[in-house]
Amino acid sequence: IMSLGPVKIDDSLIENNAGGSAGGLYLFGEAADATITNSTFRNNRTTNSTYGLGGAITTWNGADLIVRGSTFTENEARYGGAIYNESANTTILIEQNSVLHGNSANVGGGGICNSAGEIVLNQVTLTENVAGFTGGGLYVDNGSEANLFNVILQANRAGQAGGGIRIRSSSVSLIDVTLWENSASSIGGGISNYLGSVSFINGTVSNNVAAFDFGGGIENTEGNVALTHVTFSGNSANTWGGGVYHYDGDILPNSFT
Repeated sequence: IMSLGPVKIDDSLIENNAGGSAGGLYLFGEAADATITNSTFRNNRTTNSTYGLGGAITTWNGADLIVRGSTFTENEARYGGAIYNESANTTILIEQNSVLHGNSANVGGGGICNSAGEIVLNQVTLTENVAGFTGGGLYVDNGSEANLFNVILQANRAGQAGGGIRIRSSSVSLIDVTLWENSASSIGGGISNYLGSVSFINGTVSNNVAAFDFGGGIENTEGNVALTHVTFSGNSANTWGGGVYHYDGDILPNSFT
């Protein structure tokens, strides 16, 4: 589906589709706001090796998206295995026990890639999503914003940085978030933060792995991270910082164990 106007999808299956950019649904322009409820996007993929953005859904040029109680599984793209957003004036809300499982991106954002605008996840689970390079579960890039509430990121993987979440020059808020068994081949098994700002309140970072380098739980390079009531347990790194690796910027451990 490509739409330049409003879209409403309820109790539907979008499956086995392919497009150059956006395998399942392409929302283009400020009029193309969409609400998706109790639906499944499965095994959709992009075919363009340069602009393959959003295996299931791409939002572009101001289209807003609301997803409730829906599932995204085994979708594939270059960026944003399930969902990709490019626009600064776009807001994406994913909520009500939505699940992103087993999606993959050749480069960044195995589950979701947010390159601009704001994304809000509330009661969402991201499991076993894979990125070839960065952000196995979620990639937040280019000055964008992400706010996560009651989110579980489990067993997501990245070929280099940020098995669970990769943050680059962006702002991320995490409240009641669990990062469990995520892995990166190089840095930041749970979270990799470069030049970003992270506020993490009431969470758990456990059994995440940085296989070859540093920052098993969290890797922070030239960014700011504030931790309040965050538990670190069983994380590991091959070189430095099994729990946390910090290089420049600020770490503010107000109350963590």
